Amino acid sequence: MRKAVKIISIILVLFCVVSIFVACSEKEHTKITTDYAQLRNIEETNVDFICYGEFHGTHVVMFNEIALQVLTSETVDGVTFNYPTSLHLTAYNNGNFYSLQEAFDNGLLMHGDLVTLRNNYNR
Repeated sequence: MRKAVKIISIILVLFCVVSIFVACSEKEHTKITTDYAQLRNIEETNVDFICYGEFHGTHVVMFNEIALQVLTSETVDGVTFNYPTSLHLTAYNNGNFYSLQEAFDNGLLMHGDLVTLRNNYNR
């Protein structure tokens, strides 16, 4: 019985960890990839990102690109995000990309969303 509980616990933990990084549906992943490739004028095969959450139709992602290895941070509405590189989280909504501050200023992200996002990003 203990073994079954242990296995179920491990499966639940793995599901929770994986679900953090599977916040974008396949359809949304394709749309973000296509729009970002067009914005940057690069091939879609060169676009790689992690989705950290979806909030009211706004997806927040981190693109995997060449970056400076410097500690950076940004604070939006009192919520601070610390980054190990020059790359920052990017919000995507309806074909447009925004910084977190721009997304907050435009009402795409709320304070609670930022707190949840910081917790997802810091895991």
